[in-house]
Amino acid sequence: MLKEGGFTLLEILVALAVVAISLAGAARMSVMSLATVTALKERTFAHLVAMNQVVRLGVNQDERVPERPASLGGEVMMAGEIFVWRRTEGPGPATEKIEVRSKTGRSVLAAVIFLPNLSAVDREERP
Repeated sequence: MLKEGGFTLLEILVALAVVAISLAGAARMSVMSLATVTALKERTFAHLVAMNQVVRLGVNQDERVPERPASLGGEVMMAGEIFVWRRTEGPGPATEKIEVRSKTGRSVLAAVIFLPNLSAVDREERP
């Protein structure tokens, strides 16, 4: 009796199980990669919003006066998303802090930038 060539049912089932496990791992890695890209996109836009506020502070020196409110802020739309920024006094005597957060609720991220507070520096240098 001649034996015909081919695969048995058990060999096919094992091969299908290996392929299914491999595809599940690849799908999981794709989902994780997409989540990372989304978080990096939000962080990049938050950084751009903060840098825009830094430039605005550099151009508008009259906003940096000692009598200003303790906190200034607002909302900015960038790339179809709303970002909330807030400017407060920094931890040191001559610093200011700009925090930017995503308003989407998907993540809480902040870009914190310390600026020299010119009005505080001016007060220290005056006799």
